Amino acid sequence: MVNQIISAARYNNLQGRIAAILGPGSGDKGYNQTVASSTVPVSETVQALHMNNLHTDFVNTRTHQTGAIPVSIFTVSSSGEITEALHAAYEALITDVETDRFIVDASQAEPSSAGINSTRTTDWGGPSSAPQAVTHEFKATWPTANARRGFFNAGGEIRFSANLNPSISSGDDYLKTKNWADMLTAIGVVTFNYTQTSASGTGTGSAIGNLDLTSTYQTIYTKTGSAVYTDNEYTIQAKALNTREIQFLITFQDDANGAGGADEVVKGTLTSTIVQYRADGPYVDTPAPGYTLVSAL
Repeated sequence: MVNQIISAARYNNLQGRIAAILGPGSGDKGYNQTVASSTVPVSETVQALHMNNLHTDFVNTRTHQTGAIPVSIFTVSSSGEITEALHAAYEALITDVETDRFIVDASQAEPSSAGINSTRTTDWGGPSSAPQAVTHEFKATWPTANARRGFFNAGGEIRFSANLNPSISSGDDYLKTKNWADMLTAIGVVTFNYTQTSASGTGTGSAIGNLDLTSTYQTIYTKTGSAVYTDNEYTIQAKALNTREIQFLITFQDDANGAGGADEVVKGTLTSTIVQYRADGPYVDTPAPGYTLVSAL
């Protein structure tokens, strides 16, 4: 064992850092996965089994992040193979793992329907005979606080999109309906992740994600209409009901009057779509939350 360089203290430092990312963690760390390695008492010698368990944790974490099994580290067959060079490789890799801890490679995750979409075919907006705003509200529930944290820390996202298919093709009502349809198309997909909300298209996102929620609604994304319809607004709000649950409120607010001050009606099929994106690879798998509809469009 004369080649052994890694003391229990040095090993435990590596083990603690990888466990904080792969395991339950806290705050902005933790994928809530099973950790193979464990600390070694300072009075004991680091054995091959300890290093190989550590190797398993590093492989699971880094492959989740990059899609490629790391080649700078390797398993050992005896304590004599536990060298300073191997320790240096682990030290270099843990730095990369910590830096990239919120990244998930596309090969290790998938988008899927949250099963909570909402559709409206009746008129809205316009005069008081129709609702001036329609909303889509739902909540996402994880079994534990660790599961919610792990979902987002491992690269999970809640994605929002909306579209309006006009049921008319001319007239003043069509002008407003078309403006709403164009506005929603321009948004693209809105993504809510661990610390921000952004859109693939236009609109105003925020530096608010899972880590930033409070017990009251905060506006995380806004998109407004154009021309004479700038008062029309699509917003997404979010709040934490508790450590396991997040509630979202999507509002289609029709406040704008058209040319001449007329308040036209929105006519067509309005759809609000929710997609989840979660880690589901063989190395890291974060279960999806359950979704509950609070209010439909």
